[in-house]
Amino acid sequence: MFHKISVFFTRIRAKITIVLIVIFLFAVLLVNYIVGRQITSNQQDQIVKDLKNLKINTQVYVKQVLILNKENNDEKSFKNIVYDAVKELYQTSKYHLQAYTMDGVFLSGTKDNLFRNTPTKDFEYAKKGQSAYTLDYSLGNQLMVYFSVPVTVESKNVGIIRYYIDYSSTYRQGNSTKEMILAVTMFVFGGTFLVIWLTLTKTIRPIQGLTESTNAITNAIKEGTDSVEALPAFHASCESYIDRNDEIGELTRNYDLLLDTIRRQLAALNEDKESIKRLLVSKQEFYNNVTHELKTPLTTINGYAQLIESNGSEDEELVKKGTEHIMHESERLHKMVLQLLEMSNQSVQVEKTSLCIHDILQSVADAMELKAARYHYTIAVTCDENYHVFAVEERLRQLYINLIDNAIKYGRPGTQIRIICTKKENQLEVAVINEGDGIAADKLGDIFEPFYRVNKEYSREQGSSGLGLSICEKIMEESNGTIQVESEVGKETKFITRFPLKNDRSGVVV
Repeated sequence: MFHKISVFFTRIRAKITIVLIVIFLFAVLLVNYIVGRQITSNQQDQIVKDLKNLKINTQVYVKQVLILNKENNDEKSFKNIVYDAVKELYQTSKYHLQAYTMDGVFLSGTKDNLFRNTPTKDFEYAKKGQSAYTLDYSLGNQLMVYFSVPVTVESKNVGIIRYYIDYSSTYRQGNSTKEMILAVTMFVFGGTFLVIWLTLTKTIRPIQGLTESTNAITNAIKEGTDSVEALPAFHASCESYIDRNDEIGELTRNYDLLLDTIRRQLAALNEDKESIKRLLVSKQEFYNNVTHELKTPLTTINGYAQLIESNGSEDEELVKKGTEHIMHESERLHKMVLQLLEMSNQSVQVEKTSLCIHDILQSVADAMELKAARYHYTIAVTCDENYHVFAVEERLRQLYINLIDNAIKYGRPGTQIRIICTKKENQLEVAVINEGDGIAADKLGDIFEPFYRVNKEYSREQGSSGLGLSICEKIMEESNGTIQVESEVGKETKFITRFPLKNDRSGVVV
């Protein structure tokens, strides 16, 4: 629970909310303080203004009473007319009051015990000849003003008039004004706060979506995910922001591009990983096959050599048979080594030339005619003399010698081996077709792998090393072409080589 709370307060949204609340409270308190100060100041200014007028009126009315009563302008005369003066001032101002001598002795008043338990600071100032007032807020939601005025006649202080003034209605009106302003301020600031908060929340929402997506990706990477499918999808809440033309839209598009790049890089890494695995497996299989293929003829040679050494002097037939086997296995071993060297040789670059494919095929067919006749095969070449390809002549001859040799080894004796050239769009197809047992569909994908043979025992009897078709594939890669096999079990097998077409020297497009 504590962790969730701590995480919440580290979020941008929470931080902004806290900042807005602090600003809101500070603004409300500041406005309330300023308004309160101003209202209080206005109230006091009004009170001072009223008291100044009251002081003038007091002086005027006391002088008038003295004149009407034909009294002198001294303290004794003030005592004589004090009752009438208090009465007149009360009727004029409607404020309760009391009259005192300059020594503070009570003379007369509109109400008994008017100033009991009240502050006397203003009264002390009046005894010193200074007008003063006291604001009393001690009675709750009320404001009482105690105003003491020295009565001055011809520059002589003759007595003190002290007023008891109730300003509670003015005070309550000011408080009501402050409360109303406070309510309006809170409403305005609250509405502003809500609008700002909603706007910021809407702005931050895509950032939260991006954060959730990046956190999911980070967690997936920490867990060792190497699968593209295991990566989390682009957060749904962010998809609607891709088309926006502001910074949020740009950030969302950049993140989408970054996520796509990560997926492609991870897919490429997985492909490289699988390729390396396949390469290691293929490498191990290659070494195993090489070891096995080299061991077989060496075992045969060693076995017959030991027999000849032991019994050769007594058995001429054994010597003859052993010598034939040793020669046959030696030739096969020699051929295998040459083919391995040829497959591994990538440093020799021979210049390619424009070759008439008809001439190459016819020459190879003529050279293989004798071997084909030995197994009762015939070879038929069907090819236009204008077809040219861009390749190395010796490598091209080797390619079709291997394919025709395979057709003789694995075909059905007494049938015809057909070599057919066909122009298709911008490619030239050369197909070598033989009738025979064919190759099963599930084995066609491995036919060009080194040392792969459909029937290993039969291939060894025929002197096959299992490298011929791998060499053919390599030759086609050197010629910027491709090789493909098609076979129908029990009927025929077709090896198709495809070359990009080349203009001959006469300028004829073939």
